[in-house]
Amino acid sequence: MQHTSTSAHEWSNYAILQVLKRTPTSETHLAVQHHTGAKVILKTADADMASIATGIPSERQAAILSKEHCPGVAAPLDIKVSNGRIHTVRPYIEGISLRECLTGGPLGLTDTLATGRGVLTALSCLHGQGLTHRDVKPENVIVNDPGPLQSITIVDLAVTSTPFPTQAHGDQSARTPRYMAPELTGILDRTVDGRADLYSLGIVLFECLTGRPPFGAPEMRDLLRQHLSQPLPPLRSIGVRAPQALEEILRRLTHKDPEDRYHSAEAALADIVALGQALGRGVLEPDIAVGSHDWRQTLTEPALTGRETELGALHRGITDAGAGASRLIILEAESGGGKSRVLDEFCRRAASEGAWVLRGQGIELAAQHPLQVLAGVVTGITADRNEIPRIVDRLGDAVDPLCQALPELVDVLPGPSSPPMVSEAQARVRTVTALVDLLNALGSANRPAVVALDDCQWIDELTLQVLQAWCEQTYDDTAEPAHVLVVLAVRPDEGATPQLVAGLAAAERVLLPRLDTEQISKIVTSMAGVVPDEAIRAVVELSGGNAFMVSAVLRGLAESGTLRADRHGWRFTPGPGGWQASREAAAILAQRIALLAPATRRLLAAGAVLGRSFDLRLAARLAASGEDHTPAEVSAIVRQAVERHLVWWDGPGVCSFVHDRLRESLLVDLTATELAELHRRAAEHIESSEPSRAFELAYHYDAAGEPVRALGYAMESASAARARHDLELAERQYRIAERGAPHHDAKMCSEIAEALGQILTLRGRYTEAAERFELALSLTGNEIDIARLEGQLGEVLFRTDDLEASVRHSEAGLRVLGERIPTGTVMVVVALLWEILRRFTTGGLSRRHPPRATATERQLLRSHLYTQLQYPRWFHNRRIDALWLMLRQVNVAERCPQNPELAHSYGVWGGALSVTFPFLARSGRRYVDRSRALSHTRRDSRGEGHAASMLTCQLLGAAEYRKAAESAQHAAEMFEQYGDRWEVNFASRNRALCLYRLGRFREAAEEARRVHRLAIEIGDVNAEVTALEVIAKATNGQVSSAQTQRALRLRGSDLEVTVGAAQAEALRLRRAGRLDEAARYLEDAALETRHAWPSSVYLVPVHSWLATLHRELAEHCELPGPRKRALRQAQRSAQRATRHARIYPGERPHARREAALVAALVGQSRRARRLVKRSVTAAVAQEAWAELAETRRQCSRLGLPMLVSSAIDEAPEPETFTDPVKLPTLGLADRFASLLEAGALLASADSPEAITDAVRQTTTSLLRADQCLVVGFGVEDAEWSADAPADWRAGLEVARWVAESKRPIVLSEPFSTEHDVVDSLVLAGIRSLVCAPVIVQGEVAGCILASHSQVGQLFGEEEERLVEFIARLAGAAMERQLLQRQSRIRVINAQEAERARIARDLHDEIGQAFTAVLLQVRLIEDSAADLEGGLRPTLLQHMSELRDLVSTGLRTAQRLAFDLRPAVLDDLGLVAALRRLVVTASGNPSVTVRLEAVELNDGDRLPSDVETTAYRVVQEGLTNVARHSKASECSVVIARQEDRLRVIIEDDGVGFDPGDSHLGLGLRGMSERAELAGGTLRLNSVPGEGTTIVLEVPID
Repeated sequence: MQHTSTSAHEWSNYAILQVLKRTPTSETHLAVQHHTGAKVILKTADADMASIATGIPSERQAAILSKEHCPGVAAPLDIKVSNGRIHTVRPYIEGISLRECLTGGPLGLTDTLATGRGVLTALSCLHGQGLTHRDVKPENVIVNDPGPLQSITIVDLAVTSTPFPTQAHGDQSARTPRYMAPELTGILDRTVDGRADLYSLGIVLFECLTGRPPFGAPEMRDLLRQHLSQPLPPLRSIGVRAPQALEEILRRLTHKDPEDRYHSAEAALADIVALGQALGRGVLEPDIAVGSHDWRQTLTEPALTGRETELGALHRGITDAGAGASRLIILEAESGGGKSRVLDEFCRRAASEGAWVLRGQGIELAAQHPLQVLAGVVTGITADRNEIPRIVDRLGDAVDPLCQALPELVDVLPGPSSPPMVSEAQARVRTVTALVDLLNALGSANRPAVVALDDCQWIDELTLQVLQAWCEQTYDDTAEPAHVLVVLAVRPDEGATPQLVAGLAAAERVLLPRLDTEQISKIVTSMAGVVPDEAIRAVVELSGGNAFMVSAVLRGLAESGTLRADRHGWRFTPGPGGWQASREAAAILAQRIALLAPATRRLLAAGAVLGRSFDLRLAARLAASGEDHTPAEVSAIVRQAVERHLVWWDGPGVCSFVHDRLRESLLVDLTATELAELHRRAAEHIESSEPSRAFELAYHYDAAGEPVRALGYAMESASAARARHDLELAERQYRIAERGAPHHDAKMCSEIAEALGQILTLRGRYTEAAERFELALSLTGNEIDIARLEGQLGEVLFRTDDLEASVRHSEAGLRVLGERIPTGTVMVVVALLWEILRRFTTGGLSRRHPPRATATERQLLRSHLYTQLQYPRWFHNRRIDALWLMLRQVNVAERCPQNPELAHSYGVWGGALSVTFPFLARSGRRYVDRSRALSHTRRDSRGEGHAASMLTCQLLGAAEYRKAAESAQHAAEMFEQYGDRWEVNFASRNRALCLYRLGRFREAAEEARRVHRLAIEIGDVNAEVTALEVIAKATNGQVSSAQTQRALRLRGSDLEVTVGAAQAEALRLRRAGRLDEAARYLEDAALETRHAWPSSVYLVPVHSWLATLHRELAEHCELPGPRKRALRQAQRSAQRATRHARIYPGERPHARREAALVAALVGQSRRARRLVKRSVTAAVAQEAWAELAETRRQCSRLGLPMLVSSAIDEAPEPETFTDPVKLPTLGLADRFASLLEAGALLASADSPEAITDAVRQTTTSLLRADQCLVVGFGVEDAEWSADAPADWRAGLEVARWVAESKRPIVLSEPFSTEHDVVDSLVLAGIRSLVCAPVIVQGEVAGCILASHSQVGQLFGEEEERLVEFIARLAGAAMERQLLQRQSRIRVINAQEAERARIARDLHDEIGQAFTAVLLQVRLIEDSAADLEGGLRPTLLQHMSELRDLVSTGLRTAQRLAFDLRPAVLDDLGLVAALRRLVVTASGNPSVTVRLEAVELNDGDRLPSDVETTAYRVVQEGLTNVARHSKASECSVVIARQEDRLRVIIEDDGVGFDPGDSHLGLGLRGMSERAELAGGTLRLNSVPGEGTTIVLEVPID
């Protein structure tokens, strides 16, 4: 290379071909060298303006590059300076610039990685020479063209000085800052080195993938601000699918602070090479340790490592949601387990795939607002106005309740109308339904929605209820498809997590396990680069695999100086104590916080009091006791915490803690006084600046211990929460007010107690609610308040089924208002007649005394109390009282024309009148019509639903079943909108009853089953039992004994429940052929009905069914005498039924048919024909096709002519319920209650047999199989049933197939698989089969097979999931038993080990001591032999006695040592040890002991815990025989029977009473030992007849 001072004209050996670029300060030419013909690039620029834009190297750079060849770098060939201008020559590189290449669009992943490899290779060489390029951009990267990128060259190195380019340098120069590192532009005060080139390369690679730079602000100032403060956008958020590892590489290249970037080009190159190699092997998401080749001196953010499996599970949820199959996934991880990080990454990926991501989060130890978890979701909805029209279209009528629950939506949704007149409980259910509709409306086929809710362990009750309802609807096969994925991130066993998991049993659960050593090593490497192995081991040990603690521990080690970087890399120098002694997470975090500056610690403590996210200036003000800091001062204080990654910026002036653990650690360090003081300051500051923040003020004042100051804000917050139906939060606020109430007057205390009682009532905590109402009652003296509180107390007691107390308090409220309540039948009848008389004179009285325009509070309350009193009176068998109440309530309500109770009163009176006195059905219809008209006038849609329900009663009383069924369906649909499940049950029960009457048995049974399930769920006893009655009638008694026995136990003062339970049980017994028992149940019910006059259409069927049973009993009698008596009884029953049928037309077909059949049986054929004709006529008129078909069947059986028009032949045949081919489809939602019962059943199973029975029962019930088989394969320490029938080999072959694959399988006719098992299935007649493996401790322990021989394609995906779920429950139950078994073994072994130790001590210590004493005694005796005189005989006598005592003690110690742990049991086994024990016991001359072993020999060994238990029980039993029984003979039998060991100890002693509560410890100890071994101990003894003890222990 030449370097001389000359003029430009001396470039005589170059011929300029063309001008490539010209600017005011520089020119670029394409030239050719004369003597070589090589093309070159000539650049000329003003020497004083040489800059980054010119691409001219410095003299030093040129000198270095001339000596060293760097691959991929176009080094200068010549530099000349003349007349203040610099002239350079560099080789011409064939190809095009990367800028030109990008004009065709973004590059692919392969070409991008090739670009990165080429540029990094060149930069590595440059940086190795101490040079920097300083102008890495697409214009300065030359690539080959065409074809895949293989040749990469960087050109135009800049000078070392870095004056900032201006717009005057041209467009290319203006584009340069888009790629410049913050320190290179001078806006960041950091040393400029090779890391600036790495930053520029990161920007270039981003543009290669996306087609545009990440930062593109038009103004230079804004562009520089973006480079300094905005992070690189995730590729997936822009729609670019790229591996997570590449995202991490780009993030590390483009960190704002050079210390956080790669520290060398070689390290970045190694990661890109590793990534490319993994992708070349076909790995879509390579798991590489980013930064593992880097030598760093500071720590950076950790990479997400080891979570691809969990992310894949979440991603499958998006796929399903896009296809219309909504999903709910629970993401579980311990505190610090990384769930938030995984959720963040998943949301980024979901957004990149076009999903609409909405985020929400629960909070703790902070002021909560209504529906707190959904607050972020609502913000996301309001921010995306483009989706609003589509959402509104799908919401429909749900908009109104949504706007009431979420006022933030009012600005984007159509304005809500006036709220409907519904109760608070119904409004809450409407809110839940509306929120469910909102969730369903969020997604679409084009853009599925992802609702990601973090920290749901702090979820509020209302949101949980919404998710439960949404989950039930989502997994219902009949639900409309939705495109929504809900992900809940929770910490197990914290907050509301147990309730959440239990309530969302159908949801998929994804658990984040702790990180293993390899994963921890990758995270450490990603943060620090290469660190000593000792440091990694320390992080592994201290973090315990917790993802958050890995980074926290590593940062703590660096902050404390234990891990320190120098020019040779990281050094690990642990000192005494310190981090080595910190084995708990709290201690580690406390030490990190302790290393902060005092001012920073105080500020963070104040921020922790405010919440996880906090206002920085407010926190600084609290920390400084009210002193103000400038923003710069506050930023300086918090900077240390930001740099140490304890908090991060979450918006202008707002910081958030990186993790809740940091916040909790700060709060724990505060004393109670300091904490209260900070809360007080926070409340006072908010009160002075933003007094409208009632929730925050109530929270902080209460936390500060000043509930009096919190009271007003708490009441305001409670009202706001209550208006939005967040009852949990309302209760919390009322309790704050309650704490401050004692300092206020009695009126305020009463108001708070009443409000809290109302909230507790709505939340179903009736006992606490009653206490609050009683307290409020004791604090008030106002009559209106007393009456209202009495009424509320009566309502609460009614819900606890305390009907008498409910009536007492409701009547007390009415008496306070001046009402007279009649008592006694005579007075009630007189009062009823008086009210009837008032009904006849209402018109005249109304004309003379028109009602007031508006009702007074007293009148409205009186009307409400009468309405409330109706229900306990009606269900309390006081029918005549209830009729008086209903009529009285109508008369009272009519005095208040604006009374909302009036329409309700009309409806109830009309319905009750019709079902009680059907001959007054027309009058009842007029009242129902008035009710409907009033509700319609008031635009009360719920009132219209109630009128429709009462119309059903009226039509039911009139036996117009078809119309009644239609009205009931309409009423149920109306009530469904308001979530009034009790009224839905009542209307649906009536519809099921009408469908049964119409002969639509299948529909009736399904409707009644639905009511039955819902009634059990909400505790509606009346609906549960009456629905079961309809099921029994529609299915001809196909109900289970468990169901009917439960119904019989629920009988109380509700007559409908009593009669319904009796009818259900009677029909079940009738189906089983137990007619006598069935008749007795109905006789008792009929007697109850006669005593409770007047009756109703719900009660009188018992008489017709009793007549049926008596007639059938008579037909079964063969002897003349009993048959004659039975027929007389049947005649009496039929006569009673026909008498009731005169009043209740619905019973006429049944009652008259029974009377006709009895008449035919006694020979009265003419009467029989007449009654048959009347029965058929009534059935046809009522469209009671079921009764008509039964009449036809019975007449055909007895040979009776129908004697009616042939038109009845055209009547539809009633459905046959037991259809062997066509079964209804059930979804997961329908089976939800059964799933819960299945879980409870399997959880309570305490033996393999019980588990097997539970599995069979659950599988048959849920899958509708006609056969269920549990096949066991046997696995170590596992017990299972292996009772497969010999003729079901096909099932066994399927079980072996499933066991090999460890996956469930569904096979249905026509069979599509070609497996050999298909032939066996066909031969066995199996048309549908589903099978799932039962996994116990990772091994297949058995299989569950369910099949159906009548129906093909019965089982599908839902059934496959169900049987897999049952198999998991069974496996869990078996594992639980194994663990219990192992625990028992450990307990027994521990006991025996302790006994062995004591035995050794007795033998070795005490035995040796006794032996030593004996030796000393003998020595003394030998010495005493030489004595003379009178002392010698006395001394020898005493020594002899002492020797005997010591010898006895020695033998006792040896016997005790043997009893504690006989060596023969360990050496020779149970039988030999028992023989030795029997021999020892036979040493007692008063009793003879015999031992008999069955199927056991002396050498046979059993499990050690079984042997020990059997030996101890026999040992204790023989001890008791010897001490207490006074027996002469005792036998011990030990037998091995298959998988059990039985031991029988029997004596002929005096015996005892086993029921005596003063039994000794021995017997209790024997029982406890048996239980520990998983066995049973039975004791049979009768005073004077001896005792028998039977031990049974399972042998594993």
